[in-house]
Amino acid sequence: MKTLARWVAGLFFAVLLVKTSLHAGGFLGFFETPAPEVLTVTDVTDEGRKWPLPEPGKPVLYEAISFGSQNFPGLRGDVAPNPRAMAAFIVKTLAEQGYERAKEKGVAKVFLSICWGYSRANLGSLGFLGGEKLDLMWELDGSPYAFGPPRWMRSQTAEKVMEAANGDLYIASIQAFDLKKLDAGKMVPLWHTRIACPARGLMMADAIPTMIVAAGPLIGRETTKPVWRDTTYLKKARIEFGELKTLELIQPTAPNDKADEPAKK
Repeated sequence: MKTLARWVAGLFFAVLLVKTSLHAGGFLGFFETPAPEVLTVTDVTDEGRKWPLPEPGKPVLYEAISFGSQNFPGLRGDVAPNPRAMAAFIVKTLAEQGYERAKEKGVAKVFLSICWGYSRANLGSLGFLGGEKLDLMWELDGSPYAFGPPRWMRSQTAEKVMEAANGDLYIASIQAFDLKKLDAGKMVPLWHTRIACPARGLMMADAIPTMIVAAGPLIGRETTKPVWRDTTYLKKARIEFGELKTLELIQPTAPNDKADEPAKK
């Protein structure tokens, strides 16, 4: 009887440890939510390359719509960021990169479409992750005659992208359009920044803010290939839900960050 009681107690404690290790702070400080490794890739259209990038004193003014996570809801039990607080957090992060939300009508030049959420494991994610820039899209061809570079020839970045596509992901998307032409009924895309990180062991409310800030310097700036950033050295981004206020903002890059740079103009 004592053995059974000890087994039940041990099982309960083990489950408690696992569950608490998935939340920030862990259990008695022994477990921490892992710092996500964040992928960012930005495509810029031919039209977008004609537009100036933001510079100090010369911000890019925009209007925006945020769809939150309604198109990419998480699993049952996952905790998503408060949509309004998350939108305010993104606005502040964009401002740090030179993109300012227009305060008056008629002055913005760019329209941003923003969303974030959860994506189940699916090789179809390769496109979102920038697989075409790493010659990985042939992997989606179900034909037995499909042929591509052997695995041993893949770069470390390509291997990590393949691994990510085969797992669950948290994702975020920021798309830019020519606002004047959009108002005229014509959709002219300028650039598209896509952000992702493996979801295992994380909660959406913790992961998405960290992803947005880690990707900050690459938002709207063309990348020749997907860029991975280790966020171990970033402070944790915390949002006070419902108050549209950032309590703590994380630094955009780690010391001596050797991540790939945006494509040079």
